[in-house]
Amino acid sequence: VSVSISLPVKSDISISVYDISGRQIGEIQMLTLEMGVHEYTWNGEGFSSGVYFLNIETENFREMRKITLMK
Repeated sequence: VSVSISLPVKSDISISVYDISGRQIGEIQMLTLEMGVHEYTWNGEGFSSGVYFLNIETENFREMRKITLMK
């Protein structure tokens, strides 16, 4: 599953993946990304098809996105 992330300024970013019951199943530690558009790909290998949630967080911003994994 691939998502696009647009940053207006250079930022430290944390990305976490949660299953439908709200359990955290994956996390990328803090990354520092330059200003611009970035692609994040979550490899859902080992997980069943279904709905998951991607939490994207910076110092000044937080967004939860619903993603669907289809195998």
